Amino acid sequence: SSSSSNSSSSSNSSSSSNSSEPEKIVILGSGWAALSALRKCASPDKSIVVVSPRPHFLYTPLLASSSVGTITLRSACEPLRALVERAAETATSATFVRADAREIDTVRKTVLATTDSHRTRLELSYDKLVIAVGSQPNTFNIPGSKDHALFLKEAEDSAKLHARLR
Repeated sequence: SSSSSNSSSSSNSSSSSNSSEPEKIVILGSGWAALSALRKCASPDKSIVVVSPRPHFLYTPLLASSSVGTITLRSACEPLRALVERAAETATSATFVRADAREIDTVRKTVLATTDSHRTRLELSYDKLVIAVGSQPNTFNIPGSKDHALFLKEAEDSAKLHARLR
């Protein structure tokens, strides 16, 4: 999923009217803001779903080191499932769904997501929504920069730069 914002936000809704049900929190994204939200939301009476097409958290400050071979690219990645399982130890439940968020219905409080592999459509309901999908690199409208510059935002970017330096 794409976005032009680099901050997390959440809806200003109150908790579920039925207090015996856990509060449903959907977190879109798998970057720094999403991980921070996951850690802060992981508490009893919370049911958390993390939705991201990327199955790992990426330590972006380490991308430069992996591109020059100081560390392996795997060292800059932590599987998202492990982070979600850690959150599940304190929350009522926490799950990871590898999918792209496609639509948000704020009236019905649902997120429509599609999976990578089979284009399965998932509808996830929420009480609170955290949008932490990150942003795209800014080219500052410099002609040719999008086609010729090498960015360091994703694991693939580090691998491309590493291949160019060989």
